[in-house]
Amino acid sequence: MATEATHTLARIVAGVCLVFAVFVHADPVNAQNANKEPILTEAQCEQGFGLRQTDCRCFAKLAQRQRTDSPGRSTTLIDMEAAAACPDRTKIRNYTYNYCVDGSKLMVPRGIDAAQYCACYADVIADEHVAFAPKVHDSSTKSGFENKAIGKCKAVRASAAEAEGADLSGRWFITYRDVEFTLETPAGKWNEIELAGRRRIKQFTGPLLLANGREYGLATFWIDPIKKSFVLQLRLEGCDAAASSLESFSGRCHQSNIESRPFVMRRKK
Repeated sequence: MATEATHTLARIVAGVCLVFAVFVHADPVNAQNANKEPILTEAQCEQGFGLRQTDCRCFAKLAQRQRTDSPGRSTTLIDMEAAAACPDRTKIRNYTYNYCVDGSKLMVPRGIDAAQYCACYADVIADEHVAFAPKVHDSSTKSGFENKAIGKCKAVRASAAEAEGADLSGRWFITYRDVEFTLETPAGKWNEIELAGRRRIKQFTGPLLLANGREYGLATFWIDPIKKSFVLQLRLEGCDAAASSLESFSGRCHQSNIESRPFVMRRKK
């Protein structure tokens, strides 16, 4: 799945960073050079340097103390350990939330409100980072954080908001081409369609019956909340009307942009 691919890429990047850090520590020449590098200040931490999810005041104090206590240690390792010990929950939460919302088509399960799901996901990720401190996390622990977030946010998935639109199920009369049809859909039953912006809409379908009981075909209809209109599909024709009332609709049906005929659809009492 696309979500798994996204997580896999994140784990690969994290793994590369970790390998680089170990390489610097293991190689005597690089380690010697690293020992001479100055410790990042709080202001430098705030400006970026890969520490955008770190409590920079905590980081600067801890890194300086470690340098004083162990002057021969690699600056890279000192930075890694200080950053791991000083997670900033608010920064982590905000970063994760924005990342989730921006990538909602990949990360958020279909049919679920992205803001609600990403808020849950970001809270769990932030809490896991704080709970794991001061240990240095790697690709494996990050994957564990993500799996916990997905599992704990199942409640959001289960309580996903109902599709938009009024309940138009029941019995209707449709007058079209001077013929009156009866249309009935199961009470309280509908399908779901997805419109632009990933909005889930209630859609209703039922057979069109002539006065003699013969079936003329299927009718499908719904209310479009974006355009605030009623949409009706009959065989090869598409119809639309203003959604000013939920008891009756009057509009026009179009066929191949050539013909335009009026229709009336009213609820059967």
